[in-house]
Amino acid sequence: MADQVGPGRPGKLTNAFLVAAKQVLDVGDDVIICTDEELLILINEKLPEDDQITHRTFEAWKKLAQESDDLDENSVQFLRVIKRR
Repeated sequence: MADQVGPGRPGKLTNAFLVAAKQVLDVGDDVIICTDEELLILINEKLPEDDQITHRTFEAWKKLAQESDDLDENSVQFLRVIKRR
């Protein structure tokens, strides 16, 4: 899914992004209630600036992950993360 964003430009759906997302959402028995935009802010706060993504990119990944039948491993992990919320 995120191997290429455009010609020659690598995607940012990386292990670092997925680890940060899991750290934000792994709160034990507590519950996090937030919008996608709020969740993205929390994830981006854990990442170096170069690894941060925009809300538009997050929504594009989410849409593609939910609609595609051919997902790479990072895309599968991303889908698991967003379904956990």
